[in-house]
Amino acid sequence: MAKGSESGKTPSEMPPVQSTGISSSNQEAELARRMADLSDRLDTQTAKAGLAGGSIGATGSDSAGMGQGFKAAADLSGGVIVGVILGLGLDRIAGSSPWGLIVFLLLGFSAGVLNMLRGFGMAVPKGSGRPPRQD
Repeated sequence: MAKGSESGKTPSEMPPVQSTGISSSNQEAELARRMADLSDRLDTQTAKAGLAGGSIGATGSDSAGMGQGFKAAADLSGGVIVGVILGLGLDRIAGSSPWGLIVFLLLGFSAGVLNMLRGFGMAVPKGSGRPPRQD
């Protein structure tokens, strides 16, 4: 059994390749025709989808949404990481393990959520005096 053979047969056990009865020039012409047809269908579908110039990628709104998502993730994870560091430091200094970690982890999570909501305009920034956004 040859390695990499999908059918499990060695090349000598495989049946011979049958000729399609089409000459080489006819095969090339048929391939060119099929490629042109595929190109036309692809252009039609691209135009229907509204993709300019056939480029496929993130549009401006997709990029803005991705940026907001990364900012929210950074706000939340930053708060949690700072809370964990402060909690572990307090536990090490005061010897109150694991209570400092638990308390500061919860405080860090709360601060991260609050920063995330402020970033989306759903919470009022400190001292701004304006109401939160109502979407």
